Amino acid sequence: MKAELKRKVVDQLIEIVEEGGSFQAGFSSLAGLPTNAVTGNKYTGFNAFWLSMLGCTKVATMKQWATIGYTCEGLGRKDRNVGIPITLGFSAYDKEERPDGTTAKVYKGKRFSSATVYRAEDVKSFEDGSPYPMDTEGMVDETVSDAEIEAFIANYYRVSGVKVTRNATGGAYYRPSTDTVNMPLPEQFNSTDTSTATENMYSTELHEIGHSTGHKSRLNRLTLTNTKGYAFEELIAEITAALLCVELGITSEARDDHGHYIASWLMALGNDVDYVFKAAAEAQKAVDFILATQTQSETEEAA
Repeated sequence: MKAELKRKVVDQLIEIVEEGGSFQAGFSSLAGLPTNAVTGNKYTGFNAFWLSMLGCTKVATMKQWATIGYTCEGLGRKDRNVGIPITLGFSAYDKEERPDGTTAKVYKGKRFSSATVYRAEDVKSFEDGSPYPMDTEGMVDETVSDAEIEAFIANYYRVSGVKVTRNATGGAYYRPSTDTVNMPLPEQFNSTDTSTATENMYSTELHEIGHSTGHKSRLNRLTLTNTKGYAFEELIAEITAALLCVELGITSEARDDHGHYIASWLMALGNDVDYVFKAAAEAQKAVDFILATQTQSETEEAA
C-alpha cells in the first residue's frame, strides 16, 4: 500500500473523529440481551454484560443442552476451551431452633456460585451431529457479493490458517484461543446512515481479520489485556479495515463509521489522537501481512 494512500486514510479518520458523531453497528443479532436457549430467560446484570462482550446471544449449561438433545462440539478437548463461566445468585437459608423446640427457616442473605455455559454455535445434535437451528425468517439479504473480494478473503484464511465460522448466533469476533473468526450471516447486515449493507459486511470481516494478524503465530500483538491494551487493539483492527476497504475498492475513502468506531475507543485512551497514529503504524504491518498472503497464494498457484 502506498504511503500517501495510508496517510490520506488516516487524515480522513482523524477529521471524522474530530467532527464527532456516534457509531452505528452494521449488523443485527437475533436477540437483544443474551438468552438461555432452553429456559428462554434473559441474562441480567454482570452476566448480561459479560456474555454480550463475548458475542453470545443464546447459551445454556451442558446439562440443559442435553435435555433437548445437544452436546458441545469438541467437549473435553484441551485445545478447545469453549465453556464460558457465569455467576449464579441464590438465596441462602439456615435452620434455627425455636424456644418451643420447633425449627424455622431463616434467610441468611444472597450467595453466589458459578456455572459454565456454552454458545448455541458450539453445540451439535446427539442424533445426527447437526447444529442448533436458528430462526432467520424475515431477514432479507441486502448485501451484494463481490467475487474478487471474496477470493481475497478466502486466500487469506487458506494461507494464514485462520479458521472462519459463519452463523446467526455469535456476532462478529476473533477468538485467539482457537484462532477463529466468527461472522454473522449476510442477511444480518444492514445499511447505516453512512454505509451500505455490503460495505458493513466486508469492513466487519476485514476488522476481525485485522485482529487475527495479532496472533502469536503471526505478528504477536495480542499481549496487552488491560483496558488500554484492548482499546488500542480495537483501533489497530479498525484502521486495518479502513485501509483495506480503500485498497480493495470497497469504498473510495475512509467511511464515517470507521471514524466513529475509532472515536468510541479513543475515550478509553483519554481521547489522545496520537494513539491513532501509533495504531496506524501497527495497522500498516497488519495490512502488509494480509497482502503478503495474496502474493503467496499466487505463487502457490503458479507452481
